[in-house]
Amino acid sequence: MRIARYMDVIGAEIAVSFLTEILLMFVYLWMVAGFSDLVRRLCGKPVRLGAMIPLLILVMLAVTPIFMGAPNMKWLQLLLPPYYYINALHNNAYRVGMLVYVVVIFAVNFLILKLQARKRPGV
Repeated sequence: MRIARYMDVIGAEIAVSFLTEILLMFVYLWMVAGFSDLVRRLCGKPVRLGAMIPLLILVMLAVTPIFMGAPNMKWLQLLLPPYYYINALHNNAYRVGMLVYVVVIFAVNFLILKLQARKRPGV
């Protein structure tokens, strides 16, 4: 039964190659690490971060095309890592977008780190 399901996925050309999936997961890992670090820096305190996590999960489920998409919220979708990963499985433009996202998110993290260091010169 499982083999039949797998053959249906391959026949429908829904699946991507194993190597492609591994590479996309590797880039997605960096995207999530950068996004998580940015949220951590913006929240400041662990209590605020804990309060934000359920909200972020709900927003990601609502606007990314996992169960339903929100096409009129494109600006919000472009801020969230799952949107890129899900679309990159079938669209090469989003693969490039994933790499750009990693560079931008870590650049923003670096800028926030520098700004926070200026506010606390003794640290």
